[in-house]
Amino acid sequence: MSLGARPGVDAVIVMTPDHTHLEIACEVLKAGKAAYVEKPLGITIEECDTILSVARETGSRLYVGHNMRHMGVVRLMQVHTIWVRHFVGNGGDFYFKDWHAQRANTTSLLLQKAAHDIDVLHWLADGYTSRVSAFGDLRVYDRVTDRLAPGEPKHDDWLAPDMHWPPLAQSGLTTRSTSKMPLSR
Repeated sequence: MSLGARPGVDAVIVMTPDHTHLEIACEVLKAGKAAYVEKPLGITIEECDTILSVARETGSRLYVGHNMRHMGVVRLMQVHTIWVRHFVGNGGDFYFKDWHAQRANTTSLLLQKAAHDIDVLHWLADGYTSRVSAFGDLRVYDRVTDRLAPGEPKHDDWLAPDMHWPPLAQSGLTTRSTSKMPLSR
């Protein structure tokens, strides 16, 4: 019996790899349970549309999580002006050393990180953007040549702080998939 179908379970928090959100969220919603899905809701617009349709059809509650708005530094801000320029920092190290590196499993590092920025911006401004302009490029991590063979597990020291700088000294990055995924329709 799936977790979503178990009696006594009122809601399910989905914090699994991005490419599994569609199947799990739809199963939970179809079981009549509330689903809290950590961002991104899906890895394509079509996946997001499907999840939203299932929530609408079943009447089950659907929440999309943006955990950064709950960080102390964000909650204590006094807002005077809002402008976002995001540098990836260590997030790129994590991103390119696990399932995120495979295009079939996620959207992009830009969308993965910018989703937090946009959500916090909306929350702080108590409003929503109607248009977002963004650009990014793979200018660093594509030059790192020390990559794991497909299926090879991460090194035990993959999270060592001294391995984060300089970025080109990174080792053990996941082999990237070259397939491209459309980011819009």
